[in-house]
Amino acid sequence: MKHAKKTCTMRHLEISKGQTKLRMKTELGGSTTLELKEKYKEFNQEFCRNKLVIMVIIREYPLSIVDHFGFKDFFKSLNPLFKMISRNTLRNDILKMYKDEKLSLKRLFEYNNSRIAVTTDMCTASNQKKGYMVVTSHFIDQNWVLRNRTLRFCFVPCPHTKGVIAKVLMDCLSQYCLESKISSVVVDNCTTNDAMMKVLRKNFEKKSLMLKGSFLHMRCSAHILNLIVQDGLEVIAFGIEKVRGCVSFWMSTPKRIEKFEESCRFFGDCSPTRLVLDCKTRWNSTFYMLQSALPYKDVFYRLKRLNRRMKFDIPSEDDWKLASLICQKLVIFDKATKVFSGRHYPTYNLFFRKACEIKLSLRRWLVDDVDIVKSMAKNMIEKFNKYWEQINDLLAIAAILDPRNKMDCVEHYFRRLYGEDGEREVERIRLLLSDLVVEYQQRSGISEGKNNEDEIGKGNGKRMHYTSCDDDEDEYAQLKKTKKRKVNLKGEVDHYLEDRTED
Repeated sequence: MKHAKKTCTMRHLEISKGQTKLRMKTELGGSTTLELKEKYKEFNQEFCRNKLVIMVIIREYPLSIVDHFGFKDFFKSLNPLFKMISRNTLRNDILKMYKDEKLSLKRLFEYNNSRIAVTTDMCTASNQKKGYMVVTSHFIDQNWVLRNRTLRFCFVPCPHTKGVIAKVLMDCLSQYCLESKISSVVVDNCTTNDAMMKVLRKNFEKKSLMLKGSFLHMRCSAHILNLIVQDGLEVIAFGIEKVRGCVSFWMSTPKRIEKFEESCRFFGDCSPTRLVLDCKTRWNSTFYMLQSALPYKDVFYRLKRLNRRMKFDIPSEDDWKLASLICQKLVIFDKATKVFSGRHYPTYNLFFRKACEIKLSLRRWLVDDVDIVKSMAKNMIEKFNKYWEQINDLLAIAAILDPRNKMDCVEHYFRRLYGEDGEREVERIRLLLSDLVVEYQQRSGISEGKNNEDEIGKGNGKRMHYTSCDDDEDEYAQLKKTKKRKVNLKGEVDHYLEDRTED
């Protein structure tokens, strides 16, 4: 019986295919190949194949999609001249596109004079239990457009020691010949990464780095923010665990979700936001979970009262009040995280003001009326101070180079944060800025405060020879062309700082 059903199904499929082909032939009016080419004279097989490859890559379709009858039929309906490729050809096209893109990116780096900032992160594939590293480049192209390109997503063999990670990262940079163009490498804050950066530093020539590598190792600002808040949330971990238990129970299966939504409608406690379960390693997901759960606190209590066998604790009224207070306090961190997570605009110049505002807020929390808020602020300030001294220098430089801030911004916040020592800290940042200016002068071949007399025909005892000039040019115009302009970059920076800030 099963065999008969299978045979019948296959016959129906063959009849359907035959009818489809007959319909296509009828719709095309029995056109010949020449007539079709004339009708679709703008058709380009290679262009269509390229679009097919891009579609498969973006949507992660299986390569076997090109063997599906319905897919082939759809393409034929768009253009009968298109010759559907096999899965092996599709695979080869994908690999060819990957190699072409890699070569194009390598050429872009080769002709681009900008320094390259690199960010890297490690992750473990849950199904394979293997470690992978993603390496992303950030740079400004010749048209002053901010770019970011993924360089590699590569397997990292075990054990994940400092030497192994450094070797994989260095191999990636070497593939694109970036060893002499790196400005900084941004990594998460962990002891392995700290040790890895010491190994990596030895692979670079000091003269190729900014200030001999002073800013090569940069710590991820968003990760620092995460560590700061996580330390603060430890104080109220017990109350958060109760909220997490409620959310986890009602979000665990589709049936429970439906029952919870029905109960909300019955009790009249509907909210436009749905429950969100957090990821413990990401503080902002915990923040969103608390925000989503607060409107449903009465629903949790009523459902627990109706079913005493539910195996989780309901947060008390005090727990909910504390959760609401903590959410209000954490809004400033949430806004900062959203700003730092931007990909289409520079973020480092924005971090200084946000970081200073956070530190001032933590100081205010230390004198709060609620003891738990005080304890939370104390933990967060300790973690903040651990990383602040390591990152504030370049943060301040980036803020100064933002024409909306300049030196006024740094002076304002350093006075608030350091009190009497504020002027000394400001002067230290000024000296660092001067050192960076001198470094860029040396790399660009411009000598500060001096005229290159050989370039302008003096100092060598020889008279400069002037050729006959055109009607539109005099001798001075020619002199200006051959004379190397004296540029005082430090003076330009001083002029920039003295000018008013932009809105």
